Amino acid sequence: MAFDGIVLHTLTSELKKQVNSKIDKIYQPNNSEVILQLRQRGAGNNLMISISPQNSGLFTTNKKTDNPLSPPLFCMVLRKHLQGGKIVDFKQLYLDRVLIISIEAHDEMGHTKYVELICEFMGKHSNIILADKSKNTIIDSIKRIPPSISSRRQILPGVTYTAPQKEAKLLLTSFFSEEEFSTRLLELPIDTPLSKCLVNIFEGFSPLLATEVVYRAGLYIHTPMDKCGQIEISKLYQQLLALKSIVEKQQYTPTIALKRKEPKAFSCIALTHLNPSYQVEQFNSTNELLSEVYFLKKRQSKFNSFHHKLSQIVKSELDKSKKKLSIQNEVISNSKTADKYRIMGELITSNIYQIKPGTKKINVTNFYDPEQGEMEIELKPELTPSANAQQYFKTYNKKKKAAHMAAQQKNIIESHFNYLESLKHSLDQAENLTDLSEIELEMREQKLYNPISEKTNVKKKKIEYSPYQFFSSSGLEIKVGKNNKQNDWLTLKASNKEDLWFHTKDIPGAHVVITRQGQEDIDQESVNEAAMFAAYFSKAKYSNQVPVDFTQIKYVHKPSGAKPGMVIYTNQKTIFASPSEDFLKKFNLE
Repeated sequence: MAFDGIVLHTLTSELKKQVNSKIDKIYQPNNSEVILQLRQRGAGNNLMISISPQNSGLFTTNKKTDNPLSPPLFCMVLRKHLQGGKIVDFKQLYLDRVLIISIEAHDEMGHTKYVELICEFMGKHSNIILADKSKNTIIDSIKRIPPSISSRRQILPGVTYTAPQKEAKLLLTSFFSEEEFSTRLLELPIDTPLSKCLVNIFEGFSPLLATEVVYRAGLYIHTPMDKCGQIEISKLYQQLLALKSIVEKQQYTPTIALKRKEPKAFSCIALTHLNPSYQVEQFNSTNELLSEVYFLKKRQSKFNSFHHKLSQIVKSELDKSKKKLSIQNEVISNSKTADKYRIMGELITSNIYQIKPGTKKINVTNFYDPEQGEMEIELKPELTPSANAQQYFKTYNKKKKAAHMAAQQKNIIESHFNYLESLKHSLDQAENLTDLSEIELEMREQKLYNPISEKTNVKKKKIEYSPYQFFSSSGLEIKVGKNNKQNDWLTLKASNKEDLWFHTKDIPGAHVVITRQGQEDIDQESVNEAAMFAAYFSKAKYSNQVPVDFTQIKYVHKPSGAKPGMVIYTNQKTIFASPSEDFLKKFNLE
């Protein structure tokens, strides 16, 4: 990511359109965001300011966000000083990541006053500060910084505002000669990579922007400075002048690079050095770009949080099942000695008339032993020989019964464990909030997830399932379920009885279906490709020679009471599949 000084510079010029906008309302959704609701010539807009280290930025948008019922203290302070005010100017501090919004407002007596909303985008040190412009004092801030946190720069009400310390760097928007640039380079350690050199020399440069400049100069992006001569320095200087021209003429190309719809990088210029596998999109303005980045990252953050919550529930249930299996296995293991107690009971009975009352132990011939060896049997002297024998028979029956019950419980636990493994696989395959919502619904139905905030008697929304859809080399449609609920729907409701069904053998994975589309026979290449899809969308994704069973849908059945995604099938054939690189490239898989 790169919300750097150059991006903020391009944004500042676009925000000038909001000058003279009236501040109608002010909201603070959380501890790192402030929204100013603006109105200009009858049109409304929201100015979003976010100082979240993971998602910082500033832009205007028409999208609405959720706000708390009770406004935080800083929000109330902003409303007191800014509501009804008018934006006078947007000014960037040098090329730093600091934006000053000048506002003309009125105090309680109706007198005009000038305040500044200072937005500092400095990673974990980011802040939003409200200051009195005439006195240059801080009114309040979204994050207060007392002396206990910073001895150099306090951010507290009544304290004089001091800007972040400016480093002695060159400004891209000012004149700098090749000689000056070369001198700055030589002042740095000789093993410093060129991209890092640019970050150290120029104000407002991020590592991403610096890497792009080095790449455009035709140099290896990790080239150390000691590998550069005057020719390389001149090439670099020329690209810096080209970037300077872009900034001065405002000929920007706001660009975002996505991987699986997740933003990986963005800048106000085209990013040519990135991996070609990234999906690149361009925007008409930096404001549109930052808005898109913000909401994509927010959606991704929500997805990650939701995914983590569901995954932790499944992990906890898997751990419980493992412990239960361990207990049942121990009971079954202990039962292997049960016959020993039966034999001792039999031997006591056989020698009952030879045992004197009060005897503590006896040594008798074990006629169950092929070698007829002797066995020592302990007795309870307070019991009769017959009662001692019954005690051993009772222990024998207890262990056998416990083993039988443990075996039954083990089957139930193993079935539940396998289901949880399939649920875990579904979560690993989930790509968006819709996928997670389907899995959440399944977990609720299975009593695995029951949030406290869940309302009762709420009408369930009808779910429209959207499995993955591919087409084989011969043009046959291949569908792949994304989770257990989709697997059931795809196999049992959305397919014809003559369609071919695929699933990895004894391995959690997706249901895969080839639709016949009226064809009597399905070609072998389509069968091979469907098997590779089944292998790829399974827990054995990275294995070779994955066994995949396939049969017609009419031979696939769901037992009564079975968990989602659990089916039984007959008349199957088995094929071994290994998704090749050519296969992955052909179907845009990774």
